[in-house]
Amino acid sequence: MGGIDGIMNTMTKVQKIVTNVQQMAPMVKLLMGSFGKSKTTGASDSRPYRNRRRNGKRRRSSGTRRPRR
Repeated sequence: MGGIDGIMNTMTKVQKIVTNVQQMAPMVKLLMGSFGKSKTTGASDSRPYRNRRRNGKRRRSSGTRRPRR
């Protein structure tokens, strides 16, 4: 019960619990995500969707345009 043997038993139990929690984490995350979305669907739909411009390549001026191949 005490000493090194007790410490090793306790660490083994903790390790098993941590392993079980790690295995259940993706499922819990999935369930919490689905419950969270169902509560906030009305609030997120009230805002209109806006397109944002992408900062892409700049257009060249018409005088320095290369011919297409």
